Amino acid sequence: MSKGCDYCIKPGYRSRLENEHHDDTGFRDEWQREVYVYAAELMQRERLASVIDIGCGSGFKLVSLLGEFETIGVEVPPAYDLLRSTYPERTWFHWTEMPKPGMRADLVMASDVIEHFPDPGDLIAMIQAIPSRYVVLSTPERDLIRGKSDFGPPENRAHCREWNSDEFRRYASLHFDVIDHAITNREQGTQLVLCRPR
Repeated sequence: MSKGCDYCIKPGYRSRLENEHHDDTGFRDEWQREVYVYAAELMQRERLASVIDIGCGSGFKLVSLLGEFETIGVEVPPAYDLLRSTYPERTWFHWTEMPKPGMRADLVMASDVIEHFPDPGDLIAMIQAIPSRYVVLSTPERDLIRGKSDFGPPENRAHCREWNSDEFRRYASLHFDVIDHAITNREQGTQLVLCRPR
């Protein structure tokens, strides 16, 4: 991470660079369900066949909402171990194995993952290394969950930073062509961008 890099976040915002690991193995579809519904509708509408879900957690949403498609899930332990034992018929990769040479997918998604990276450029680089037609990214909308006066660090100790809508659109636009940006769950403060790789 470049010293002083703000990732399009307002001046004075304080990131957390030593965040805690978030274990998602106990969750099913309590969070970001609508992101997966959005992805499934996109897959059907655009006649897409394959999806790679980076940071897929317990895998429940990927399998239950996108299971009709070819899926690849990417995780770290303990979720990675759970995925392999719970859904052995599916394809799972450890984060350190990514990206695989020759890997490609119609859609690459990362649902509420980018806020966990001390340097979100690491996630962006992984996504850009996988040829795809579309990219879906979601993350908490800081102003909705913390208010416009929040300057960090995030209340959630697993998060390094959180973006408001304008900031996240600007950051995503540095790397992709943003074609849709929406609040998908106002109560949970989830925002989503749909992008095309450049």
